[in-house]
Amino acid sequence: MQIDISSHIGNHQLTIRIAGKFTFQAHNEFRKSFHGLLSEQIAVVTLDFAELDYIDSSALGMLLTLRAACEKLPNKIRLINSTPKVKAILKIANFERLFEIS
Repeated sequence: MQIDISSHIGNHQLTIRIAGKFTFQAHNEFRKSFHGLLSEQIAVVTLDFAELDYIDSSALGMLLTLRAACEKLPNKIRLINSTPKVKAILKIANFERLFEIS
């Protein structure tokens, strides 16, 4: 599996599930997962990495794009269910300073 991205809105939360390999090839699909869905009614944006096998530097850039899109809104961004391998990459990039990671 290369990449599978799905999004769901419920209870004032946008949840984006990313499975497979999160690389530059997922750029358009990732943008579509939140484009037009961010609003003041969305209090939390949660990215579920439970099935994420791999994340590269371009995917880190895409996470920053999401953060920039949320900058003027009261949205909190959480990265959840990260595998130890993915969590290590996020920590090396100092993303714990930018996102809530669990």
